[in-house]
Amino acid sequence: MRMIGRMDMAGLPSSVFDFFLKQNSMKLVIQSDMEVLEAQAKDLKELQSLEKELNQQVAAKIELETELKLQIRIKEKETLKKETILQEIRRKRRLSQATLESLKKSALDLDKKLSLLGKEILEPIDESSFALQKGRLSIPVKGRIESKFGTAGNKAHKSFTFKGGIDIKVERGEPVRSVFQGEVIFAQWLKGYGNLIIVNHGDHYYTLYAHVEEIFKKKGETVDTGEVIATAGDTGSIKGVCLYFEVRHHGKPVNPMKWLKKGA
Repeated sequence: MRMIGRMDMAGLPSSVFDFFLKQNSMKLVIQSDMEVLEAQAKDLKELQSLEKELNQQVAAKIELETELKLQIRIKEKETLKKETILQEIRRKRRLSQATLESLKKSALDLDKKLSLLGKEILEPIDESSFALQKGRLSIPVKGRIESKFGTAGNKAHKSFTFKGGIDIKVERGEPVRSVFQGEVIFAQWLKGYGNLIIVNHGDHYYTLYAHVEEIFKKKGETVDTGEVIATAGDTGSIKGVCLYFEVRHHGKPVNPMKWLKKGA
């Protein structure tokens, strides 16, 4: 081994041939290293491309999951809303049925009350009159007639109910007047009718004024035609402020519209 100072000269070519041989070997090594580097660069590029594609797929999956969760929440809300509506319909149906049964019972109670009151009346008051007033009576209160006398169908329950009078929509406190002269035979609260006034007009004719607020007449007092006997209210009413008005003969309801003036 030859040394130049402290430098190892073993790696130096010993001849021109050896120089070119080592040069070619070096080129091959460099070329091989370049190919390895290019392959690694290609693999890295493919790996980065795969990583990007994977990230896109993950993002798409997350977006899809978010959308699915949103749709599920929407469906759950819709289902809950439908169930709530269905429960409300059922509740109203039960309430309506209970109200219907209560009104039927109240009507029967009123029939019994009138029957008892009729037995208490020993002498009829002036009979000159009421039977001749058909189609001539004024409406008992200023307002709008909302429901009329007769049989009405209930689609929800597939049933029919009979209404013995008319409902007149009014303003609270509106004066309620007796449609004809007579005697007050009932003036107090009755279930289903609230504050109720019944006036006997003789010959077994009666008029009824229900849901009134203030009552100005007592049982046994006489009233004149058009005299204010109460104020309109909503006692015992399920329809708000209104006056329920009936005309009865021998205890049975008759159509009030046939007794009121046309256009009432």
